[in-house]
Amino acid sequence: MSSILSCYYSAWHWRTSDMDYMRRLTPTWVRIHQPSARAIANVQAVSPDTKIMLRSWDIDDNNGDRKRELYANPLAAARAHMDLWGAKRTELRMELERSRLPYDESKWYFGLVNEPDPAYLPQVVTYTLEAMRIAKERGRHLGVIASSVGTFGKPGEGGNTWDLAKPLEGPINDGGHILIAHEYWQPEGPSAVWIDNEGKERSDAGNLAWRHKSIPLNVPILIGEAGANGYIYNRHSAQDDAGWRKFMQPEQYAAQVKEYIEGCDSRVQGVCLYMLDFHSDQWWSFDTEPAMEELLAIKDTRPAQQQPTPPPPTVISLPIVVGPEKPPAPTPPAPQSPPSGIVDPLVLEAILAIESGGAGFGPDGRVKIRFEAHIFEAQIDNAEVFAQSFRYGKPAWTGQKMGIGAAWLPIHTGAQATEWQAYNSATYIDPEAAAKSISMGAAQIMGFNHARIGYPSAQAMLQAFRNPNVQVIGFLNFLLSDAALWQAVRKHDWREIAARYNGAGNVDVYSKLLADKYDELKAAA
Repeated sequence: MSSILSCYYSAWHWRTSDMDYMRRLTPTWVRIHQPSARAIANVQAVSPDTKIMLRSWDIDDNNGDRKRELYANPLAAARAHMDLWGAKRTELRMELERSRLPYDESKWYFGLVNEPDPAYLPQVVTYTLEAMRIAKERGRHLGVIASSVGTFGKPGEGGNTWDLAKPLEGPINDGGHILIAHEYWQPEGPSAVWIDNEGKERSDAGNLAWRHKSIPLNVPILIGEAGANGYIYNRHSAQDDAGWRKFMQPEQYAAQVKEYIEGCDSRVQGVCLYMLDFHSDQWWSFDTEPAMEELLAIKDTRPAQQQPTPPPPTVISLPIVVGPEKPPAPTPPAPQSPPSGIVDPLVLEAILAIESGGAGFGPDGRVKIRFEAHIFEAQIDNAEVFAQSFRYGKPAWTGQKMGIGAAWLPIHTGAQATEWQAYNSATYIDPEAAAKSISMGAAQIMGFNHARIGYPSAQAMLQAFRNPNVQVIGFLNFLLSDAALWQAVRKHDWREIAARYNGAGNVDVYSKLLADKYDELKAAA
């Protein structure tokens, strides 16, 4: 069983003791600051099941530049920051492969802007929604919000409180993302009462430590930074250099960490102690190496608290943040229980007829596919590599071509041979990205929806779809995973079906095809 007690690893230098600690701890999460290929490979070698939250200072902070970009234009900032992560991801993968280091990218998560100002929470929500929309297209998982210790406001306190973040709940769950919060406590301990500089009694419980209990979102939570910190409220230091080592012995610190983990609620998936190593003298007092044995002794500690009952829903009027481009379409809701009742079988038959002519396999017996070059470009995040092999027009789903020698040949010829030729070419660049970029089977479900219909990867989905019965199951799971889509099927709402099944880009054409096919089938029945 992986440990909720997790690690914040700065990765500026490598210590054998750090890797031995991770091997023995088997943490659920490791948060790597300034990730390098070597740091990622080291973590995955000693603890292969650990999820890795990547944090890159130049992408999430850069002397405050990234925050200012977010506050000024959240939509443009989300797109720019996701592109920065795309370039960083490519750089890390290339270095891993050049160095012949094994890695498992399915465990990687990418962190957004770190510790945003609560005064800009509406912009943060808009930014996060857009980043999650892009992540869904590219098959990425994100760490979102990364709130600083003691922020945002608790529900009911007025101002920019966590209530405003409620629109993030569905997309976080739907996209497999995780919410990050930072929680520290005074050296007296997470639940201790202490006296501030004005002689007033204070307690960190529920205010700094365990503040996540006031977050009214039913989502997984990663405590991305945690620990004893005497810098809070400027009690012991003028700069953030007052970690646990200035105040206590390892046994005392481990006892405080145990108390904190037990007091977390059941949404918390990991508690990353700040920090496993340090890159400058400012941070030496936070280094957990001297307490490794004591911390290993509490590695099986689990949150003892159930998730608190959320407060009554609050009607929120979220300000519209105007950017230079049209805001994105709303992110589809998280899967819900579909309404009861059967559907008209001719509607399902019409969908299958329009998607694939009702056939799940081509003339050569292979699964029927359609390769989408523009989706593949988004999946690999490498425009230079993409341009050497593929092209597309405007709109992006038109004019798609593949480079064969010196020639550029069309992909969508109506023949399965060219679709498979394009797909096979893409697998030489990135096999999983290639599988995510094809629609498959009679229902033509995109590979990037593999998790939605129950498969661990797009390649596993393609393999399973060699069985015609599995294609039927996949079609049903796709419909049932979206209550609004299922309702639209029951109501014969062709435009809603078109938008939710094939996206918002070609609703007029696709909805008419569906309606006409349905009328044709009904007339022949």
